[in-house]
Amino acid sequence: MQALPKLHLVPNKGEIRESYKHIQITEKYIQATDGHIVVRYPTGFYIDLGVESKDPVDFAVEPKDWEKLTVKSVQSVIIDKDFETLTGTLRDGTKRTIHIVAPSAEGFRFPAFDQVWPTESGDPVHQIGLASEHLAKLCKVLAGPLRFKFFGECVAVEVTEITGSGRAIIMPCKIKS
Repeated sequence: MQALPKLHLVPNKGEIRESYKHIQITEKYIQATDGHIVVRYPTGFYIDLGVESKDPVDFAVEPKDWEKLTVKSVQSVIIDKDFETLTGTLRDGTKRTIHIVAPSAEGFRFPAFDQVWPTESGDPVHQIGLASEHLAKLCKVLAGPLRFKFFGECVAVEVTEITGSGRAIIMPCKIKS
């Protein structure tokens, strides 16, 4: 297993929607946003959901807790059967356990990331603006080299790891002529 992605670097720490301050884990993706970028990885590649649930899997992890599991020595990560904790087993056999939060219990919900993820439609783009601070954050989280896919002047730009499984989107900014 590869080390967990550094998604703890993505969430917003300021006064913004509560869901932007957490990492979301679903059956399909581990993802995080700060309101400007969304970074996602396939869940099954990193985490064993352990049990099948009748309800959709959707919970949150605090960035400071997630960071505890992002060390290279984590061999496996599994969610307990009650969906209350996430446990990483290190190479030496020791375990690190972090608490997970059901978003509904905290009174917040994650954005509909699939609705903002770009599709293949759109006009060719000759010029696009990206905020350097958001691009720098993506470069810290994703493992390079990176591929950028443009869909339109005002449409999110898809960023993928060429050698890995990480995917992200970054929202473009207006360029003043």
